[in-house]
Amino acid sequence: MKPPGDNPWLRVPPQDYEAHMGKDGVGQLEPLARALGDAYRETHPSRLLVLGCGTGNGFAYIDPSRTHVTAVDINRDYQASARARYPDLADVTEWVCDAVEHCRFMRHSFGLIHAGLLFEYVDVATVLGLVSSWLAGDGTLSVVLQVPGDEPPVSETASEPISQLAAIMRPIEPTSFVEQAQSHGLALRDTNRISVPRGKELWHGLLS
Repeated sequence: MKPPGDNPWLRVPPQDYEAHMGKDGVGQLEPLARALGDAYRETHPSRLLVLGCGTGNGFAYIDPSRTHVTAVDINRDYQASARARYPDLADVTEWVCDAVEHCRFMRHSFGLIHAGLLFEYVDVATVLGLVSSWLAGDGTLSVVLQVPGDEPPVSETASEPISQLAAIMRPIEPTSFVEQAQSHGLALRDTNRISVPRGKELWHGLLS
């Protein structure tokens, strides 16, 4: 794991990220937003933790009258974009700019923890250990993984900063992830596969 100051994600501007992930790029922004929305509607959490919140993709589904949000991302510019885009969440959102592995939250404090395309960039065992301690007793972990396949994990792009992410992205087989989660006391209760452009597939799992 690279230290935060040397993490390639710090060099990817928000506009590059959204252009690459949007409908004219790899087409993953919309399904990722829906994944957060689906998990949110199913769990109705009073406290939500979003790990790797990016520019706030999916935050439109959050009801500020019922949910307090903690949003974590290593890139402060992404969080600034999210803040500007969702001013209605200002009073109920805590923004934490740090690597997930460095975060420390109260035990058993979140009803829903969502991580969309995050585990490919972190130490899985470390973050699962943290997440399992942060989840409330009846809490849910919502995870989106990009299913390994024949296509390059990071699609070809004109953005040099994004192309550098290939050096740190480690694709994860969903079956392997579920097995690791089980060792931390988390069991898979629902799963969905989502086809996206460029021959790729996303896996969305809910664990508790």
